[in-house]
Amino acid sequence: MNTHRKDMPTQIAHPWKATVRTAVTTIVSAAVLFVVAQPIIEEQLGAYLPDAWAAWYAAAAGFLTALGAALTRIMALEQAQRVLALVGLGTGIERETDSASPDA
Repeated sequence: MNTHRKDMPTQIAHPWKATVRTAVTTIVSAAVLFVVAQPIIEEQLGAYLPDAWAAWYAAAAGFLTALGAALTRIMALEQAQRVLALVGLGTGIERETDSASPDA
């Protein structure tokens, strides 16, 4: 079980909470898009789309939600944080702790 420290980003201290937050924001965004776009798509393209298009649209939203949540969970791993820091997308915590060390 991870314990929260002041120098630890919340994504690392509580990775499942970060994952759930990402899933919630993605599904809410997809739901809003579905509610707004569905009538427009149906009006403009309804004659050309198969009857099951809405189910495929909803399945795509669900897939993207699951994928986003899985990637968020993977990015919270310590190994992924090291890689993200190498490409300039780290949390910044590693720089603060590195500069505070006597070897710096």
